[in-house]
Amino acid sequence: MNPLDPPLGAIPPIPTKFASAGSHFVPRRFLEAVSCASHHDGLAAGAASSEAVTCEGSLDVTRYGGVLSARKLVGVRGAGYAFDGLYYVKSVTHKIKRGEYKQDFTLTRNGLVSTVQTVSP
Repeated sequence: MNPLDPPLGAIPPIPTKFASAGSHFVPRRFLEAVSCASHHDGLAAGAASSEAVTCEGSLDVTRYGGVLSARKLVGVRGAGYAFDGLYYVKSVTHKIKRGEYKQDFTLTRNGLVSTVQTVSP
């Protein structure tokens, strides 16, 4: 457990590959950019390797009723038992036009099945 990356999922990801690190074997977590994570050192690699779930999407801010902020937590509902719960907002891009405000976002989580029973609307 990492104090800079608290568990947001009750079930940690299953290692899919093992990379040799000297005389030790280190599990490499499943994520889209496994090769990118394995070439970095320090906390960045540790944080990247813990992303069990990554999702991208777009939302209409006027309909949602709030603005997503990067590096904050957001609740997700309706994605199924394994994927509902709190997610870390990794990045947000704002698209503002006359009469329209939309955001593209990337969310991540370091495990499956929510650690909280409910997320607020």
